[in-house]
Amino acid sequence: LSRLQPATAMPRSSARRCASLPLVLALAALAPGCHGVAIVSRDQSTKAAVHQSADACLSHMGSVSRIDGFEMLCTSLASLYQEHQGTERSAASIQQENGRLQTEVRRLSAVNREVSRQAAEQRAVYEAREASLVAELKKTMTALAQAEERLHSVNSNENELLLRQLRALTDENARLTDRCG
Repeated sequence: LSRLQPATAMPRSSARRCASLPLVLALAALAPGCHGVAIVSRDQSTKAAVHQSADACLSHMGSVSRIDGFEMLCTSLASLYQEHQGTERSAASIQQENGRLQTEVRRLSAVNREVSRQAAEQRAVYEAREASLVAELKKTMTALAQAEERLHSVNSNENELLLRQLRALTDENARLTDRCG
């Protein structure tokens, strides 16, 4: 008990907070063998269950000396405080990680938008080039077809001319053969 300081040595705000906690519930929640007692609720049935559990715990705690009870209470409070500190550190770490991840998501979203923009730009350039090449190919195919048609036309005219010349020569050869013979 010498380790415990009197309540007057505690700061007023801490003393008010401690005084506002029902000692029975605090002891009952922290004592071994007392589970689920420190439930805070406005529901009447829950309050009744808490008081019933607190009574059962108090009867269990009745066999524990006052010094041992306070020692258990202080040990449990210190343990809870350390757990709370660890939880706060974990929460802060998780919040930092969340912040980093959100920053990374924003960065990757910006990169994704830029890549999509560049891809759309390249697609437009490709489609324009393809349309230009298709138009050029059609133009070339049309010119080739026209050239083939002219060539065929020229060949037909030449063939006709050569055929007429051949007939004329054959006719003249026949005349000459008739004269000479």
